[in-house]
Amino acid sequence: MAGGVIGGLTGMGVPEEEAGYYAEGVRRGGTLVILTASDDRADQAMDILNRHHPVDIDERAGYYRQTGYTGYNQNAPAYTPEQIAAERHAYAGARGPASAAAQQRSSTTVPAAGTNMAPSAGTQAQNGEVRIPIVEEELQVGKQPVMRGARIHTRIVEVPVEETVRLREEHVTVDRRPADRPVSANELNSFQEGTIEVTEYSEQPVVAKQARVVEEVVVNKEATERTETVRDTVRRTDVDVDAMDDDHTVHDTARSVNRNSTDTPGR
Repeated sequence: MAGGVIGGLTGMGVPEEEAGYYAEGVRRGGTLVILTASDDRADQAMDILNRHHPVDIDERAGYYRQTGYTGYNQNAPAYTPEQIAAERHAYAGARGPASAAAQQRSSTTVPAAGTNMAPSAGTQAQNGEVRIPIVEEELQVGKQPVMRGARIHTRIVEVPVEETVRLREEHVTVDRRPADRPVSANELNSFQEGTIEVTEYSEQPVVAKQARVVEEVVVNKEATERTETVRDTVRRTDVDVDAMDDDHTVHDTARSVNRNSTDTPGR
């Protein structure tokens, strides 16, 4: 996984050495958060992250180098839970008491039966009282554009057609007919050499094409609105309170406490 962290970060423009520090932090039990936000919400996102004590990568890199770190090794195994706890304790001690207190605030302690409850993650102790925040998720439904459409193709196809046309033709015929009569004066004048030309007339088909619009395909857009019901589940914190005697015997008088109920169970 950590090897993928380096590849992903360098692909986003993070220098390889700095990406190695992030990958080493993940190998030692840390969590890497990559957030994409619009410009108008970037400051809000940073405020939310800063409220949860993010790691200063430059400071953490200096600590790694002090403990002998020379570069990220993708073949090194991930830390075990025991190694993670020892690493956090050593790092908190190296930074001083303030860091140790912050490290303690980032851990959740479950008290054993019969012991006093100490402030843990999400609780505040003041004047002997313990406050347990009741957290409830809210469902927020937004909208995002989804691009869909149609692609229209036009193509040319050839269809065989036929038409019938009547054509006229002339043909020259020459016949020899026997005759026996005296020669007339006109025939005597033609009694000489000469050439006679006879022209034949015929018709042939002439093909021409003319394009005409026979149909139109009209493409248009129509906007409609619809209502859709989004169903999901949200989580909330429920607190069960059990009454105990001095000998820590638990009575079956538990009640579920939520944000709409402020009752306290009786003995």
